Amino acid sequence: MIRRTAVADKIKTLPQLAAKTKLLKSRGETIVMCHGVFDLLHPGHIRHFEAAKKHGTILVVTITADKYVNCGDHYGGQIRQ
Repeated sequence: MIRRTAVADKIKTLPQLAAKTKLLKSRGETIVMCHGVFDLLHPGHIRHFEAAKKHGTILVVTITADKYVNCGDHYGGQIRQ
């Protein structure tokens, strides 16, 4: 059975996420994390999440902050403020 939770209840700060994952690990859950830029969600992202979820019982998706997107060395290394 799939549990439905409001999206707002799923968005966590890093300290909240750390506490939640610690609790889940203590309960024997296996946590899998996907991190990236998902500003334009497409079927490839969904396939990536589904494949990752097969490796654990809990899937955590973290998102790169906008100020770090397109700022690597090949973009001149500038972090936006």
